[in-house]
Amino acid sequence: MNHAKEELEALQRVYPNDELIITPFIPAVMALVEAFRQSGQSGGSAPFTIQCIVDTLKRLMAFQPLCDLQDTPEEWNNISDFSDDPVAQNRRDSRVFKSRDGTISFIDAIIWEDEEGRFSGRVGKLHSLQPITLPCTPKTRYVKVTRVPTEDPDDWQYKITDPKEEEELNALYHV
Repeated sequence: MNHAKEELEALQRVYPNDELIITPFIPAVMALVEAFRQSGQSGGSAPFTIQCIVDTLKRLMAFQPLCDLQDTPEEWNNISDFSDDPVAQNRRDSRVFKSRDGTISFIDAIIWEDEEGRFSGRVGKLHSLQPITLPCTPKTRYVKVTRVPTEDPDDWQYKITDPKEEEELNALYHV
């Protein structure tokens, strides 16, 4: 507790006039440090427990699921008033949708990366949106792509940079 208090005070001394992102969370951080202190962790269990706490907080605050999504009614929001297809969006992971035919898709299965940044959509025959089977925890795969000029100087296409990765993706997604 003393270490946490001293470090947070030092942070505020070093940046006295700055509004630090952590400042409004200091009471909660101190409460978490106190709960950890009272939990009786040993030198062997403490690092593992700390990592579990950090991973859990990170996932919760990023609106990510802590365990596999299930295809149960309570996990779906009906969006048929807004869309003909898909008709449902997953409550635990808003990137997962269910179509009228029962197909479940993950819109961020592949995220493309080029020198400008990241984007989703189609590259060649592959699309960012891919079908998944529940139960699972959807995972995003980041794939490097290269711009390829077209006949139109103001336009371009993309190709997957690594041919081996392209083969692997084509096999994985049955292209």
